[in-house]
Amino acid sequence: MDMLKYYNEFNIVPVHQGAPTDNFGNFKFQRERLYQNLGVSMNMLQGKDILEFGPGTGDNALVLLQYNPNLLHLVDGNRASMDSIEEKFQNSRNQIFKNVNCYFSDARDFLISSQKPFIGYDLVICEGMINGNDDPTNLLRHISGFVKPGGNLVITTVSSLGVLDQALRRIFKPAICLKTNIYQDQVKMACDIFKTHLNHLPTTKPIEDWVQDAILHPLDKEYTFDTGDAVTALNKEFVALGSSPSFFQDFIWHKALSRDTDYRNGMFIEQFKSMSPMLIDSSVHTHIEVANVGILENLAAQAWGISCDIWISDSYKQWEALAQILKEIVDLLQNCLPDVATAISEFSSNFENVMLGNFETPMPYFEKWWGRGLTYVSFTKNNC
Repeated sequence: MDMLKYYNEFNIVPVHQGAPTDNFGNFKFQRERLYQNLGVSMNMLQGKDILEFGPGTGDNALVLLQYNPNLLHLVDGNRASMDSIEEKFQNSRNQIFKNVNCYFSDARDFLISSQKPFIGYDLVICEGMINGNDDPTNLLRHISGFVKPGGNLVITTVSSLGVLDQALRRIFKPAICLKTNIYQDQVKMACDIFKTHLNHLPTTKPIEDWVQDAILHPLDKEYTFDTGDAVTALNKEFVALGSSPSFFQDFIWHKALSRDTDYRNGMFIEQFKSMSPMLIDSSVHTHIEVANVGILENLAAQAWGISCDIWISDSYKQWEALAQILKEIVDLLQNCLPDVATAISEFSSNFENVMLGNFETPMPYFEKWWGRGLTYVSFTKNNC
């Protein structure tokens, strides 16, 4: 699995957004609220040094620039993405772009070349990238090395529970490939299949971009690198700060606080694990008690793994094994998340028609079901 190889092969930037152009004020509000949930104050960015890996088309960077950072460095190894960003900034006379530097580089190979000692950035951002690489742990550790002591790191993670819906949508791919082996035709066919699904997802992302990124992207089992994995990978050098969706609560009185990073990070992981089943359904906005979380998480991981095997092999030989796992998941969710249980049951009952190429098979409950996908997590680098 190599995100850059796939993007460069087809010359795509599957992260276009309509919101920044259609309603920049609302888009800016959403990004500000996201950072607020992560414990990053936008007003504190003035005069700060910021580094963003994988900036896509640069829309998120435009929001950061509204707060007058000292500099903003954008790093992307996707040529189409970098061309898009450079065109956007070079064609503008806006003075806020004067401190923007773009670097065409794979994040895994990016280094700072300077005559001065490198002390790091105040804020390092990496969205939608860590899970698209073969070795997410080492990529995260490399990226975290650019954060200065006391600085913040913002990343996204993916859990097997959060992409259970995506695992099932992705296995439409072998049936699509039976009808055409031409990539652009596969994109068009997938857009036709999933256009009614996207009607139930609050996004301004074009359906073509979503199809290329979620359905036809050659992801593998390493894609599910979740929040707990990220906290563990960063070890004692970073302390978990916040998340979106927000799940962390700390009732410790400030005078009783300890400098033991393991304690807070351990609490963070424990609370994430207990709340992670809510990631299965993006429409859930309050805490729901789910029994046997560990079993559910294990079943979701198995489902993701089998969906990857089906996707890669372009074969449905493992469909029966997946169907059995889905039945066990339905049994666990029947009482606590009945809508998701109904959606999965409907999918399981009708998918054999899809395998035969009958993409018009109605699945109204399944169409409406969307998981959380990405979870945003922030960290502070310890000063000591």
